[in-house]
Amino acid sequence: KHLGLPAEAVGQVGGGSRRLGAATVITYDSAWRRPKDLREFGLLIFDEAHHLPAHSYRGIAEASGAPFRLALTATPERGDFRHLDLEELVGPVVYR
Repeated sequence: KHLGLPAEAVGQVGGGSRRLGAATVITYDSAWRRPKDLREFGLLIFDEAHHLPAHSYRGIAEASGAPFRLALTATPERGDFRHLDLEELVGPVVYR
């Protein structure tokens, strides 16, 4: 028995596809171009979150109303010190 989401519930935005689902995979570039697509989600998971504080990508987090956010990165520190903005964009560090 499969306990995960059915395939039709998983959406993809990017790479020529634009299909939203209960769980949607979207690249930073696609999310930056379509911030309105993020308004419907209650949870955002940012992989490689050290990219999020960049001037161009921070609008992704700012445009979303998602009350739950999880940022994942093995290298949070940035040379421009914008990693200090991650707490404002996604919340405090819970595990390091």
